[in-house]
Amino acid sequence: VAAANELGIENLLSRNIFKLSGGEKQIIAFASVYAAEPEIYVLDEPSSNLDNISAERLKKLLRYIKAQGKTVIIAEHRLNYLSSVIDRAVYLKGGRIMQEFSAEQFLALSESERIAMGLRSLKETRITIPACKAVKGELCIERIISPYKEQEISFGASSGDVIGIVGKNGAGKTTLFMLMLDLLRATSGVVNYHIDEQLTYSSTENDKWKPFVGAFVDNSFLIDFLTADEYLRFIAQLSNISDEQLENNLTFFSRFIGGDILG
Repeated sequence: VAAANELGIENLLSRNIFKLSGGEKQIIAFASVYAAEPEIYVLDEPSSNLDNISAERLKKLLRYIKAQGKTVIIAEHRLNYLSSVIDRAVYLKGGRIMQEFSAEQFLALSESERIAMGLRSLKETRITIPACKAVKGELCIERIISPYKEQEISFGASSGDVIGIVGKNGAGKTTLFMLMLDLLRATSGVVNYHIDEQLTYSSTENDKWKPFVGAFVDNSFLIDFLTADEYLRFIAQLSNISDEQLENNLTFFSRFIGGDILG
């Protein structure tokens, strides 16, 4: 309970853990470590999936732990919340320590140096989000209501659109995706997929629409049990993709990530 109070997550204690968002699960996981009162904390991306409010709470707790004389080692991509916490930064590349910095040296890195090292911004960035368009286009979500929250959602996406779904932890981002993929049944409403001029499928029409929708799931359990090659071929089989087409797709994809993903 003390850990929950420190993190401001008392409202999560009575919730079913399987109904928590990814960010809420992350902060619960950190609370479980904090509750054990270790002398040394080893944290692997503790801010992963956290919104700004939760990340700020995490920063305050790290300062509190630091003031207690605890040792804290953090592996992170998100750096801005750590700028006032760290004493040293160790830069790894290819599994090797390339350079060590004092906090002052690390924070003094120029933008060009930081980008060359492949690191995120050391300062918090702000973006302007344009207003949503009306329901229209190849993907139409029409008045769906989650069984978890009585909130009606409607929006659409046209061919070529890239849409970011943003919001604080617990806002319903993952739930919305589960509703779109029919992994969670909506209380009401429908998702319509317009594949082309002849094909329009509704989420209520069995599984006809599923071959046309590709979904990335963070931390898929299959990855823990399969090699990269086995995992990709398994997904290809589910999507009725031939080995030749798979190889062509992976070759094309590899050009964008700078290497062979199977090698």
